[in-house]
Amino acid sequence: MTQEKKILSFVRRKGKKLSKAKLDLINDLLPNIEIKDLCTSEILTKLIKQKEAKINLEIGYGNGEHLAMQGRLRPEELFIGCEPYLKGTVNLLSQIKTNNLENIYIYQDDAIELLNKLPNNFLNKIYILFPDPWPKTKHQKRRIINNYNLKIIGDKLKPNGLLRIATDHSEYASWIIAKMINQPVFTWEIKNINDWHKEPCDWTQTKYQEKALAGKKYYFFNFTKLG
Repeated sequence: MTQEKKILSFVRRKGKKLSKAKLDLINDLLPNIEIKDLCTSEILTKLIKQKEAKINLEIGYGNGEHLAMQGRLRPEELFIGCEPYLKGTVNLLSQIKTNNLENIYIYQDDAIELLNKLPNNFLNKIYILFPDPWPKTKHQKRRIINNYNLKIIGDKLKPNGLLRIATDHSEYASWIIAKMINQPVFTWEIKNINDWHKEPCDWTQTKYQEKALAGKKYYFFNFTKLG
C-alpha cells in the first residue's frame, strides 16, 4: 500500500474581529470543553478512560450544525469536533450554549494529531463532511482523504464503526472510492449507485449546502470497519 507523508489539509487564515458576545463564548464556555495540549489535557485523559462509551469524532465541523444536531439526537453519546477556524468554533459554541449540550468537546487543531493520541479501536463513528477538495492537481496532496490518514482512521475506529464522508465534488468522489479500495479493513455500505446521492436518515443540512448552487449533486459514503 502506498503511504503518503502527513501534510496538513487546511491553511490557517485570520478572521474578522469578534463581537463581545462571541468573545464571551470563547472566554467562558470554550475552556470547559476544549482539548488543548494533547499531552496534558485532562478532558482527553477522561475521554480515553471511558472505554464503554460511544465516542464520535467530526473532522472539520465547519459552522457546527451537523455536530450540534448529533449531540442533540444522541445525548447519551460523546462527540469530539476538530476545526482549525475560529469562526466555525464560535458558531458551534453558540449552538452548544443555546441547546444546553453537555456531550461535545472541541479540538482546534489538526485532527490527525488528535487521532494519533487515541487508543486503537476507540471511536464509534468518524464524520468527514464536505472537506476541501483541493481541486488543483498541485494541491491534491493536501486532501484529507489519503492512504496515510485512512490507515490511522481505520486503526482508531472500533470494529463495525462507521466512517461517513460527504462531498459535492464529483472528481473528489471518485478519488475517495479509489483511496478506500486500498483500505481492506473497510466495507462500503451501498446497494445501488443511486444510494450515494441520498442523504443519511440522520442528516442535518449544513450552511455549506444551503449556499451551494441549486441542482448540485452530493455524494454520501458510509464505510464500515470490518469486525
